[in-house]
Amino acid sequence: AMRWGYPANKMVPVAAGDFISIPPGPEHANQLTNTGSTVLRYLAIDSKVLPDVTVMPDSQKYGVTGAVPQEDGQARHLHTAFFSASDARPFFDGEDDFGRAHFGHDA
Repeated sequence: AMRWGYPANKMVPVAAGDFISIPPGPEHANQLTNTGSTVLRYLAIDSKVLPDVTVMPDSQKYGVTGAVPQEDGQARHLHTAFFSASDARPFFDGEDDFGRAHFGHDA
């Protein structure tokens, strides 16, 4: 079964051969659970458009993945981190008063 949507949490049955397309956005939060008696196998395909932001509404966490091009212009070094909503900081926090000096506030 597929748990779909937040905070609606609608349960949608899933069967062999189903195709599921999930648009971006927190209102389309989802969770696939094997409610059957056999092994569940599925193929997941992602656009891998970077940066990528993942929102986990149940645990109030956010995941961010970004990439830095290497000198050859091809390879990328990925950076991924997860944060709790309670970890939120002002944009210029820890930036040596940059925000106050240039914008008059902490942003």
